[in-house]
Amino acid sequence: MHDTPSGSHTTQSHQRSRNRTHQRKHLLFVWWNAKGSIYYELFPTSRTVTATIYVDQLQKLVGAIREKRPRRSVVHLLHDNTRLHVASGTHQKTTKLDWHPVIHSSYSPGLALPDYHLFHPLKFHLREKQIDKYDDLKMAVDDFFMSQSPEFWAKNISDLPNRWVRVTDHNGGYIIDSWWF
Repeated sequence: MHDTPSGSHTTQSHQRSRNRTHQRKHLLFVWWNAKGSIYYELFPTSRTVTATIYVDQLQKLVGAIREKRPRRSVVHLLHDNTRLHVASGTHQKTTKLDWHPVIHSSYSPGLALPDYHLFHPLKFHLREKQIDKYDDLKMAVDDFFMSQSPEFWAKNISDLPNRWVRVTDHNGGYIIDSWWF
């Protein structure tokens, strides 16, 4: 099986009041494969993530793959077609790395299931935590990633081909059912 790192998502720290909710949100970029989390970065929502920053993240991902998956020679990068992912700098970087992007529509939830598979349980994990500062959030995210079983990560990736077939069978239509989790 090839690496299929995936995902970016906005996650929220524990709420103390409704008014402070927006101030406490962070943007989580995370890449993982069937063996587990490979690399992630948290950004405050006030920070604009440009294609240049995303390319820098991909370079950091290279180092993380070398460290955590040293025998991995082929990388398939699953991401949607947001501007960051299809920018010319991103394309040049993935081409230079000889990575194989697997792109799907931003509005294709049947193909974005890795995000749902990861972020739904992460959201529940964070709800139970007292998070007052960035370091608390980072530690809670680290704890979540470390606590997931190998089956959690493997199921997410191994289910992708069946999900792609199902979306194709529905002509790319929106699919609503319990298939998400």
